Amino acid sequence: MRFFCAFRPGSTTPGPALAPALCALMLGALLLVGCTPAPKDITEFTPPAATVVASVDCGRSVRKVPSGPGFSDSPGTSSPTAAGLLAGSVPAGFVPVQLMECFPAQPTLDADGKVVGWTVKQLRFKGDFAQVLAALAVPTESQEGVACLAVGETLPSLWLVNAEGRSANVLWPLDVCGMSKPEVTQALNGLTLSETKVLTVKGPSQ
Repeated sequence: MRFFCAFRPGSTTPGPALAPALCALMLGALLLVGCTPAPKDITEFTPPAATVVASVDCGRSVRKVPSGPGFSDSPGTSSPTAAGLLAGSVPAGFVPVQLMECFPAQPTLDADGKVVGWTVKQLRFKGDFAQVLAALAVPTESQEGVACLAVGETLPSLWLVNAEGRSANVLWPLDVCGMSKPEVTQALNGLTLSETKVLTVKGPSQ
C-alpha cells in the first residue's frame, strides 16, 4: 500500500520544511486508525439469580462479577459456611422490605500500626423498592474492543431482605467498562436510611 501527500500546482502549499512533517502526521493517523479495532456491538445479559440465604452476611459480600454473557463461575467462597452464598440478579418473586449496603472491609490498627481486626460499615434502608427493583433489572453490558479509562470504583455490596428476614446478595448492573450503571444509585437515593452499624468481620487474609 502506498500513500501520497501532494498539492495541486498553483494551490497554497506549506513550505518545503513543513510538507514532509504534514505527510508524516497524515500517515501516522492512518496507521493508528488501521491498528485500532472497532468496538463490536454491545451484548446485554443478566446474571443468574442470587441464592436466597438465611440472613445478611456483610463479611462475605460480592459487589462485581466479570463482564461477559454466559459466565459460569458464580461468585462466592469455598468456606463451608458460605457455600450457598452466591450473588446474582434479584430472584424471581423476591419481595424486599429492607435493603442493606455493606461497604468494603477496613483494617483496625493498634498503636504500632499493626492490623488487629477488620470492620465493615453496614447501612440499612427502608422505603418503596419498586424503582430499586426496576433499576436492578437493567441488564449488564459487554462489548469487545471498547476503550475504557483506567479508573476504579468503590461500591457497597447490596442485600435485599424480605419480610421473613431471608436475604439475597444482588449485583450492580455494569456498563461495558465494568462501571456501575446510574439507575441503581438514583433509585437508592429515594430510600430512607434507618440504621448504621459497624461490624467486626474476618479480613481478606483471615
